[in-house]
Amino acid sequence: MLLTRIPLRIFSLLIVYALVSAAGLVCAQDIPPPDIPEAEVMPQPGLMPARGLVRIDAVTAYSSAVLPDTVHLEEIRVEATRLFLEDRLHAVRIFRADSSLVQRYRGAPLSSVIENEFPLVVRNYGPAGISSISVRGFGPGQTQILWEGIPVNHPMVGQTDLALYPASAFSSVEFVPGNSAAAYGSGSIAGTVHLGSGSAWRGASVTRTVGDYGLTRAGMDITDFSGPYTISLGASGFSSQNDYGYFDRIRQRDARRANADKEAFSLNGRVAYANGGWKAGSAVWSGYNRGGVPGSVIAGRTAARQNDNWLRWAGNAEYRHETTRYYTHGYYSRHNLDYLDERSRIDSRSISHATGLTAGLTSYISSWITLNGLLQGGRQWIDTNNYDRIRGRTYGAAAMTGVVELPGGFRLFPGLRSDLYSDFGLALSPSIGINLELFDRILILRAQYSNDFSAPSMNDLFWSPGGNPDLKPERGISVEAGASLAWKYRSLFRIALDGTVYRTKFRDGIRWAPVSGSVWSPANVAGLVAEGIELNQEFTLWLAGVRLDIGNMWMQTGISSDTPRFDGDPAVGRQLPYVPERTFKTVISVSHRFFTLFGNRIYTGERFTTADHSSPLDPLDAFTVINAGISVTIGWRNFYTTAGLIFRNLFDEEYEMIAWYPMPLSNRELSITIGYRPRQ
Repeated sequence: MLLTRIPLRIFSLLIVYALVSAAGLVCAQDIPPPDIPEAEVMPQPGLMPARGLVRIDAVTAYSSAVLPDTVHLEEIRVEATRLFLEDRLHAVRIFRADSSLVQRYRGAPLSSVIENEFPLVVRNYGPAGISSISVRGFGPGQTQILWEGIPVNHPMVGQTDLALYPASAFSSVEFVPGNSAAAYGSGSIAGTVHLGSGSAWRGASVTRTVGDYGLTRAGMDITDFSGPYTISLGASGFSSQNDYGYFDRIRQRDARRANADKEAFSLNGRVAYANGGWKAGSAVWSGYNRGGVPGSVIAGRTAARQNDNWLRWAGNAEYRHETTRYYTHGYYSRHNLDYLDERSRIDSRSISHATGLTAGLTSYISSWITLNGLLQGGRQWIDTNNYDRIRGRTYGAAAMTGVVELPGGFRLFPGLRSDLYSDFGLALSPSIGINLELFDRILILRAQYSNDFSAPSMNDLFWSPGGNPDLKPERGISVEAGASLAWKYRSLFRIALDGTVYRTKFRDGIRWAPVSGSVWSPANVAGLVAEGIELNQEFTLWLAGVRLDIGNMWMQTGISSDTPRFDGDPAVGRQLPYVPERTFKTVISVSHRFFTLFGNRIYTGERFTTADHSSPLDPLDAFTVINAGISVTIGWRNFYTTAGLIFRNLFDEEYEMIAWYPMPLSNRELSITIGYRPRQ
């Protein structure tokens, strides 16, 4: 579609707006930051050693308080694929936890939402350890985490500690397994997670939570909108001793976790404007997390401490003119990570920065063709005593994705992205997907092919000693196919079934190995094959004012190395460490006007601790964890009070997701929320 002179001028103004906003934040980066953290990280199975991020803990308090007849703002939806379509009509499956669902976890870490609501695995080191995501058997570095469309994965290690951030900081969470790099670039071989901010409801609330192991939490949020303006502000803080009991199998005695205390604070705000064809917004998210790092129980009592401190800003603007949408998006991110262990003589300090700018347009060329094109650029740089000097990288990208709607309910999704990095050069990411509606949209078939990549982390490139600046990006070629069946009978019930089969060939994986004495160095030598099945079932019943929701998620995951480390390597063809072959989840809730009962059951199959399955610990036992809770809301005029009680690990299951990192037995949390929501 030809662009007229007026839209081009408007587009130029949008770019100038984002540049000026980003420049203002970058100029502020010299303000001395507070102390922050680094810690213990879980290595990506078979690909790289532990370097990096630590974690914080949190809780799980439920407080749902949706009053009837309240003023409701349209939910802020994240663009999971950069294309505006109903979720079921994409070439990949999209899972969504909206604001009402996220409310259940407002006293908990982000990891609780993701672990309980989505078909994936969270590798949890316990309330005082990190929580990292594993999708389709891949490590956390192969799943891109985005907040307001900007990357959250730490550039030093290329992954995110999900327990670092409170769930209350987000209005929605979306999970897209198998999302192609053509949409969001590096780090999405396994998929993407999208975090939205801003509340969908006008009003204000304060929450107080107490729980076992010295847990206390307080939070508040307020949202107001008038005419074209929306303002949201939220804050939360918590502290916990995490001194839970466990049985020490080595010393054959009861013990308690030590050096596991945590405290954290998070502050987030969002301002948005929408009027006619114009939209603009600015969001800020800042916080800290500090405390002990208990380590494995083999090591006994430790003295390691870690501090994290972060600041993120995102600004966007868009203008719609006739059949074209012009948009621009800028961001700045800073994360301080300090890790200190006097006994081991480790003093690691780092400040990482990232900034970027995107300018693009979505054009509805005709009733059956939609194209989205963008130009993108950014820079990352890190100041740390783990590198020989300040190190950084610059990148640029151009991408084009689209939808071609053909007769008979057939949709075609072509995509191509080209990324240019200052350290390794060019990476091309083509993709093609299809979606086919049958039987009046009751049955939907979908499939996708994609060629994706993950850039080396900054530690891979510049760690001193051992970093390898000549590394290439990791590559993955993925093929998947799926089907969705949904049927609703009047206003009585709805049932939905969904299944996906996939296969990914992973090459040029980065693996660290000893090269001289105690020095390790990475190289592009690892190859993997991942294949599996994902099944999901949802059932909703409405009867006599009661709503019943039941969901089941089943995952069969096989991932193994096809590249020997040495002649006769017994690890070839064996399941990677800490990847369960079978995982099953059930989520159930019963709600009425003033109360909600909810619970979930998570079965995690056997895991291996070594690549060749040779350890006496192999395999770790399968385990089942059941959580349950109740929430009661009482309203008076525009005010309401919600009391929530949750029981985690209801039946005292003794288990370890990771060897020698015991998890808590049954524990409780009680929360009280007092809020105000104006009626229409």
